[in-house]
Amino acid sequence: MYNPFNEEAHTSQNTLKRKRLQSNNEEEEEEEECRTDRTKASNDATFYYQNIFRVRVPDDSVLCLVEFLGRCVTNPNTEVEFKLGLVLEKAENRRVYLPIAAETPLSPEFNNKVRFQSKVDLATFKLLNSVLNNRVENSAKLELDEQRIVYRRIQEIDRRYRDNIRQTSKLIKEDDGKVREEQVW
Repeated sequence: MYNPFNEEAHTSQNTLKRKRLQSNNEEEEEEEECRTDRTKASNDATFYYQNIFRVRVPDDSVLCLVEFLGRCVTNPNTEVEFKLGLVLEKAENRRVYLPIAAETPLSPEFNNKVRFQSKVDLATFKLLNSVLNNRVENSAKLELDEQRIVYRRIQEIDRRYRDNIRQTSKLIKEDDGKVREEQVW
């Protein structure tokens, strides 16, 4: 069973961050080359950074996400929603590092001290979108149906009625172009 507080996973992420900070402090020129490589990587199908040995390696946040999906997505009808951004302290406007590896509610007391900042620039969004689109296209060539990834655009609609009754339904666009509404319970 996966433990989000696994000492090894938490340590490896912190170690990678620490190594990045050390290399950035030691050689500022490498930092500029790293930024250049990240820009060039937008043409590739994944995110990269350049380490102190000038070797391009996948960004650890992307690897963490891919490993999570590989471990947890076992149902063929899984819906995935991503929110990319930072949790920041309100007082000091500084990033908060939490020892979590999955979605989690924050306590109301803690919620008053932090804020979420969606921080995805257009280039990163386009890159992530192209990576996901490539995955869908490549999976269509696979022989087994259970290995295929299918993209459906779904729009959810919330309707509120008197007496605080809420009804949610999904508008699903089918392959033939027709749109159908499905109740969510």
